Amino acid sequence: MDNIIVYFPFKLSANPKSGSGIRPKKMVEAFQALGQDKNLEIIIVAGNSSKRKEQIKEFIHSGKVQKTLFCYMENSTMPYWLTDEDHIPRHPFIDYYFLKYLKRNHVPIGLFYRDIYWKFKELYSLEGVKKVLTPLIRKIYQFELSRFYNVVDVLYLPSLEMNKYVGWDGEVQVLPPGIDRMKVLSNPNINDRVNLIYIGGISERYGIKTLIDAMEILQKKKKQVHLYLICRKAEYEQNKLLKEKADNDWITIEHLSGEELLQVCKKAHIGMIPIQKNSYHDFAVPVKLFEYLSFGLPLVVTDCSAQTRIVREGGYGLVAKDSADELAQSILNIAQENNYIEYKNNILQNAFKNHSWYARVAKVYADLSKEKK
Repeated sequence: MDNIIVYFPFKLSANPKSGSGIRPKKMVEAFQALGQDKNLEIIIVAGNSSKRKEQIKEFIHSGKVQKTLFCYMENSTMPYWLTDEDHIPRHPFIDYYFLKYLKRNHVPIGLFYRDIYWKFKELYSLEGVKKVLTPLIRKIYQFELSRFYNVVDVLYLPSLEMNKYVGWDGEVQVLPPGIDRMKVLSNPNINDRVNLIYIGGISERYGIKTLIDAMEILQKKKKQVHLYLICRKAEYEQNKLLKEKADNDWITIEHLSGEELLQVCKKAHIGMIPIQKNSYHDFAVPVKLFEYLSFGLPLVVTDCSAQTRIVREGGYGLVAKDSADELAQSILNIAQENNYIEYKNNILQNAFKNHSWYARVAKVYADLSKEKK
């Protein structure tokens, strides 16, 4: 039986909470579904470095490499040498050795490179006494990337815009987050009151002040607009701005997950992504964008390049300049009934078809099968 290797140089989370943990889980599930459809064995290599060493040894001795169609790999948020829980590089050569072994056996390799935040001084700096190690760790990240140049056939990025900072000269394809399934909800009538929802971080870079200022502009105009803001309780307790606004009747601040979150999404009309526009955010693709789409919610997003392209190409909502006035006006425009129905229909008809996790692995299968030929 032909096989596909799905490779993660880190331990997978059983119950992931963040986007970086959710993605591997969803990709494994989608590859397993693809394997059933195409009668392929899906071989998962993952875990701490000792576990991976055992799995690699077993695979090499099995002789299955002659039936391997390709290897799909995702990198970690840290260099693969350091992905054990205590970050001690116990088996520093095993991952690259395995990739070189696959390369010698003419197995195409696709790598999803999840982030390049370490190149941005304002985003990446170690804390405390470890701060002096920041330049060294950056060099380790750069060295890891250079190793990938030697073995990877197709590089996958969350957005093409990110390659401005990665600088990959070979084949680059886009592989943003996916949609698990469509959760079609019976949203209330938008003519009664416009309900916005924001889910996520509330630090300054996420544009929360801009969103709050936009809401206050709408209140001054006597518009019936309400914001459901879902965030972590610990972050909220440290956020002076939100605590000052919490008693207003135009905002509901809650700390929810799971089924409780679903109940709030049933009340919502529009998903908000007011993230600040900057060089890093221009190539970032927020997981919440696809979460909102999975609920069938039209979007209002700020004009960061990658998310702008996704929203405009799909006809999923409106893009606003990164200002409170522009955000407020876009909310009013999208809430007009004809506009709202058009965006919602685009989502219901096309979002899952184009952006499901299965669609993501089907693309990888098509790309890397072509490389095999």
